[in-house]
Amino acid sequence: MAAASAKTDDIKAGWLAKTLMQMLADFYSRNLATETRKGMRAKLERGEWAWAAPLGYRHPSRRTERGRAISILEEDPITGPRIRWAWEEFATGKYTLDEWVIAWNTREAAEPTGKRLARSAWLGLFRNQLYAGKMLTRLFPAEEFEAHQDMPRLVSQLTFDRVQKLLDARTSHKQQHHIYDYPLGDVLWSHEANCGFYGETHPKKKASYYRTKAKVRDRLIYLGQKGVESISVDCLQGSSSSRIWLRDARSNSSTD
Repeated sequence: MAAASAKTDDIKAGWLAKTLMQMLADFYSRNLATETRKGMRAKLERGEWAWAAPLGYRHPSRRTERGRAISILEEDPITGPRIRWAWEEFATGKYTLDEWVIAWNTREAAEPTGKRLARSAWLGLFRNQLYAGKMLTRLFPAEEFEAHQDMPRLVSQLTFDRVQKLLDARTSHKQQHHIYDYPLGDVLWSHEANCGFYGETHPKKKASYYRTKAKVRDRLIYLGQKGVESISVDCLQGSSSSRIWLRDARSNSSTD
């Protein structure tokens, strides 16, 4: 047997043999991927999880009479109870995600399980529907499978939904990309440019600011979002010095 990449004589028969071997190798690879996908789907339809077990679960070391591995997850006796507590505790609404990471690591220091998680890991864990018995995979993104009835649910559907609402409220798209509301967009006015300001965000630089809609001497006037909003509050409270600073900031904050 020769490999598809092996050298062959530069004749018609050699070209034909090489082409046939390449075709067979390609067919074998595609067929193997198809059969693997079928096997994964069959496991999911039986309520089994063929991938790595999430924190709080473990794969049992059991097999059928025919030797097939059983992939019905079971609760990990060490991390399982702690993850149950984590869901219930976070669902109380007492913590932001950053505060929760600190609370978990504090408890880990007192009662270690060997699992210290970063903020991103907790966000992924609290978004994972497998804890509530729903199996979603990237292999079949548009389909949802129900976990086997023997797999323990570490969180109830009610608690899971409550946690999702908390995460949605505290990690909105605007917060994740540092996009803010601009309440002074219709209030600020530049005498130099003879126009108003509107809010703008630069996500990569995590910068939020107001800028004029027109240019003055080929330059726009920029005002920092947090600074101008705090000064505006002082103006409304009757601070004359803040009014003067805001007026000067408008004329001296020109940049390219």
